[in-house]
Amino acid sequence: MGLFIPAWKSKNAEKALRAVEKMTDPEKLARIAKEAKRRDTCMAAVEKLTDQTALVDVAKHAGKWFVREAAVKKVTDQTVLADIAKNDGDSYVRKAAINSEHFTDPDLLADVAKNAGDAEVRGAANANIAYNADVRKFGKERAGYRAGLRAERTRMQDGIHDYPYEGCTEPELSEWWREYEAEFGKEE
Repeated sequence: MGLFIPAWKSKNAEKALRAVEKMTDPEKLARIAKEAKRRDTCMAAVEKLTDQTALVDVAKHAGKWFVREAAVKKVTDQTVLADIAKNDGDSYVRKAAINSEHFTDPDLLADVAKNAGDAEVRGAANANIAYNADVRKFGKERAGYRAGLRAERTRMQDGIHDYPYEGCTEPELSEWWREYEAEFGKEE
């Protein structure tokens, strides 16, 4: 009948992905993320989105959980993340919201810890509250903390095990070091 079908709706993966690649309008990308039948097309649209309004729309309204989860990971509005952590119908999406690197507000985390229906999300909120408090504390002592970790790593590598963190193992110290570098950047 000659009806026009957008290229992003194509059954041909390459054609659909090329159409998404050319797209720049956030509203159209959000529509594609929410409506495309092919997973790769949806995910390409979310990956391309940078507009926070469009990302929030996708995070809250996409029918597919994996699309909402991908969008949530890019949302920066902590109020939105708190709402999703408490109310989304899928546990993967709720966990993505509570574990977002952008979700650091202690008051919002406390609200989620108190009011979320999902016990895992409540536990993660409590853990994030404690972690963020530690980061703030160590952030103030950043140089000293970095030097201390570096010294502990050197001592462990040299086989000296009389370090002050009783029970501390090389994997634990390495994990702390990775967390520190993720938070504050790698040493120059």
